[in-house]
Amino acid sequence: MPLVARPGQADLTVSALQITPEGPNLNAGTPVTITVTVTNQGPGPTEAFFWVDLYVNPSSTPQINQLWHDRCAITPCVGMTWPVRTILQPGESITLSTAEGYDPTRSYWLGWLPVGTERIYAYADSWNIVGNRGTIHELDEHNNLGVIEGLQVEGTNPPHAPWQPMLRPSLVQQDGLPTRPVVR
Repeated sequence: MPLVARPGQADLTVSALQITPEGPNLNAGTPVTITVTVTNQGPGPTEAFFWVDLYVNPSSTPQINQLWHDRCAITPCVGMTWPVRTILQPGESITLSTAEGYDPTRSYWLGWLPVGTERIYAYADSWNIVGNRGTIHELDEHNNLGVIEGLQVEGTNPPHAPWQPMLRPSLVQQDGLPTRPVVR
């Protein structure tokens, strides 16, 4: 079946997902930085703000409207989200990092990966309060996911504050972004 699209639609992809230091073998507690590069490979601008989620060892492959903490399958449960408040023009990219720019009220990041981490996913345009797509009307809604697989994190997790998700997270609107639950 042919792909039917409006002229000038954006198309977001995770064009790069990197971990430093590079794996696959890492020790729990060793500081790591993860970077996610999102590229608009479509012929039109994004036209709205959007969210990007980072999932560490999720219980299944993330899908639209599945928040990172709802897919967590590791202890401590870590992950994050970035608000993207930039309109990406065709061919433009934005690089996000675990070192800065993430939303602290919707993230739990310790700076290291827990024992047992095997894979990391990044999902561009991951959340919209309704529907089966993100906030960006894209040419292809199925190519927004990047993955690093084959990691082996061993050792002992350092002491850390426990993850305490809210039982009934409140929905909070944030300056032009789709309304999203607050997790801490």
